[in-house]
Amino acid sequence: MAEHSTRIRHVLLYEFESGRPAAEAHRNLSQVFSTEALSERSVRARFHRFKAGNKKLEDEDRSSRPTAISY
Repeated sequence: MAEHSTRIRHVLLYEFESGRPAAEAHRNLSQVFSTEALSERSVRARFHRFKAGNKKLEDEDRSSRPTAISY
């Protein structure tokens, strides 16, 4: 999963650097990755990070373990 996410982020960075708007980048992703594509909202959030100068493509380290759910 992490490798797939990183690949999609590379594509998003390419789209961003090419000057495409987030909505067009989302359409392009959806055409190629169909059900595995990010939502348009997620694409916009990633573009916002790129505009702010954060062009890291790897997942950031998390400070704690994920919460376990018990029933």
